[in-house]
Order: sequence, then C-alpha cells, then structure tokens
Amino acid sequence: MKFIIFGTGKMYQKTKQKIRKDITVAAFIDNDSSKWGCETDGVEVFPPEKITALSYDFVFLMSARRREMKEQLLSLGVPEEVILENDQKERIYESEPTKYFGELPEDEGSGKILVFSHALTSTGAQNVLYTAIETLKRRGYRLAVVSKEDGVLRERILKLGIPVIIMGNPHADNKEFIELTQWADKTLVNTVWLYYMAEELLRLNRRVIWWIHEAAGFEQFGGGLVRNIRENPMLSVCAVSPLAKRKMLARLGGGLNIRELRFGLPECQAGTKGVFHRDKKVFAIIGAMGWIKGQDIFIQAVDRLPDYYKEKAEFWIAGAGKLGEEELEQAQRCGCIRILGEIENKKMPELYSRIDAVVCCSRVESMSVAVAEGCMNEKLVIVSDAAGIADYIVDGEDGLVFESGNAARLASLMEWAIDNTKQAEAVGQRSRRIYDRYFNMESFEERLLEAVKD
Repeated sequence: MKFIIFGTGKMYQKTKQKIRKDITVAAFIDNDSSKWGCETDGVEVFPPEKITALSYDFVFLMSARRREMKEQLLSLGVPEEVILENDQKERIYESEPTKYFGELPEDEGSGKILVFSHALTSTGAQNVLYTAIETLKRRGYRLAVVSKEDGVLRERILKLGIPVIIMGNPHADNKEFIELTQWADKTLVNTVWLYYMAEELLRLNRRVIWWIHEAAGFEQFGGGLVRNIRENPMLSVCAVSPLAKRKMLARLGGGLNIRELRFGLPECQAGTKGVFHRDKKVFAIIGAMGWIKGQDIFIQAVDRLPDYYKEKAEFWIAGAGKLGEEELEQAQRCGCIRILGEIENKKMPELYSRIDAVVCCSRVESMSVAVAEGCMNEKLVIVSDAAGIADYIVDGEDGLVFESGNAARLASLMEWAIDNTKQAEAVGQRSRRIYDRYFNMESFEERLLEAVKD
C-alpha cells in the first residue's frame, strides 16, 4: 500500500520509526518551498500541487495544521476518502496484535450485533454503552464488543458472556477486521469520535447504528459521510439528547434523519439519600479532566469563596486524566479541594453516598451521566446551561442552572446551598423527578429496541 505523507517536520521525525513495514512511502509533499526537490529518508519532497501527478493509495497528514492541509488537498481534487488524519494513525503505524477474550457465538441465524467502542474506560459514554449491551443481551441478542483500547469495562462485559476483541487496526484494509464484520447482522458504533468507523463499515456494506453522545466534533465529517447520513438506508444515526441533535443539524444542515436515543440508568441508589446534614458539605464535579468538562471553572469558583464557606465545605474533583499545571496549583492553594482521580463505575454509589451536590461545569456536553446519576440519588444538581441535561431542569425547583463559564455565579450558588441547607436538600429530593421522567430503564429499553429493530 502506497502512502504520500504531507509534512516532513517534527511530527514525522518523531513518529517515522512506527510506520508499518508493509507501507511504502511513495512521496512527501510539503508547503515549505526550501524542501522541494530534496529528499527525506531517501524519498523526494514535492510541492502539494504536484500530487495530481503522483501515484498513491492514501495521503496521511502529519502536522498540527491538519484542517488547513485537508482543505488544501480537497481544493487540488484529492478525494476526501483517501485523506487520513492522526485519529486514524493505525492505518500507517504499527498496531498491537489483535487480542480475543472469549469466542464469537458460532450458531446461525440473525440477531448478532458487533459493538464498536474507541475505549473500554469507565467514562460516561462507555458506561451507558455497557448498559445498552446488557439490555440487548437480556433481550436475546448475541453480541461481541470491539475496542481499539482496553480498559476496566472489559471484565464486566466478559462476565455477561460477551466476547471482547481489542483490535488496534479496525479498518477495511485489515483482513481480520473484514472477517469479523461478516459475523454480524448489524453494527453499533459508539460516540462521534468513531465517525471514520461508520464510514469503514458502510464501505463494507454493513448495517450501522451510530450512537452519538457528543455535541461537538462534527467538523471532522467529510462530505461523503454527510451524504451517507442524509441518504444511506444502511445507516441509522441516534443522538443522545435534543442538544446533540440541534448541534449536529446546525453544523451539517437540515434534512438529516436523526433519532433521539437518550440513555438509561439502572436503579442503583446510594446508601445515603439525605444531603446537607454533615458538618462539611461536599460538592463534586465528576468527569474526565479537560477543557470541555470545565474543572478550571469549578476551581475558580471555589477560589472565589470567602474562607467561611471553604471551612464549611469540601470540593471534590473525580475523573480520569490530569489537571493542567495552573489549575492544579490553584486547587492546591485553595486547601479545600480534593482530587480523587478516576473512580471505577461500580464504586460510584459509594461516592454519591458521600457527596451532597453534583456540579456540572461543562462548556459543551450533550448529556451528563454524572448529573443524571445525581438526580437518581436525590442530590442537589448545579448545572451549566451548556449541558444538554439543563433542558430538563426547572431552575430553582429541581436543580440549579448557571451560565456556562460564569465562575462567580457558580460560587454564589454554592454559597446559597451552604447557607440554606433545608431548601437545598428539598431541591435535591425533587431532582429525582428528572431521573424518573427521562432516564429510567423501562423507557430506555423501549427506545433502544426500537432503534435496533428499525
């Protein structure tokens, strides 16, 4: 297979040793005119405009300016489907050998679903996918789960009697992947980040149910994928919330058939329902560390609190990953912030039993699992208006909503909760209505089975 590599700078130099042995680098292209006509590792470097005269199977972008480079190639007439970016690096780099845990059911017949996840970590989108897998298994479907990255969910899936395949190169140029897809009647692709997986499966003429949990990332979609969403009867797109659907339509245009598939949460109440009875109240933000989840906003809000409130409460940050240096230093200066790291899903009931309020500071989030779990456990929920679940909250009645990014307003809401414990507890108790109305398992199972059957 012949590749053209666009970019000969730092990214290429750092990663060239990882390039697969069966890959031929046919040429380099680069926007730096000083490199034209020279050789990099024995291969000539051309101006991008010369690509029309070159022979290749794919073009791989090796630069932080991938979006501009892709637009440049498209303007030169390069087909979109042959342009690969860093999130498809397994197409050019060596991958770990595929690992099979369990065996695929060999019996004939329909009802076989191959489920794709980018990782098996205990995070929101993966945890609700596990609930969907468990539901489909209980309703008689035969399943197998494929993931690029291993994680703590593997053991839980295996305990259901469902095989797990860790495959570093799940693409249509991998014979092992093609054989695997032929086992199933349908495929379920989880999250927007596997957009290219949806394309790969459609290329192999497989039926695809694509469950999108995010309200961003649609700028990665090429014209071919948008046409598939609009026209291909083999593809069914499901959005986890009205917000995700609105964002997708705003980015890609109207006329798209997108079903809403809101997740469900199995009843799993924390040991302690009552809140705001402890000497120190506990406010917690739960989710993977990063700009989107807004841990920095949470820290800024806590930092604004007068010492009186800092002595009356603790503020917990739970989630995979690491804070940035500035946020970590600010959190440490506050003295009342605890960083818990990643909490395995089975330990979450214990966490909820120890907290009084769930805080969501997300700058963009289609639907917060942590807030829904907080509602299930009758916790006070304080939610950014950029989170899709805010659509379901009556501010001041069954939750508190603040303007996204407004640390001062968040701080004032936490002060109010500490000063008005009885009212805060009552709002928390009423938050249970949100779970009962939108996230109970009975209605989720009905929606999921309808999506799979259609």
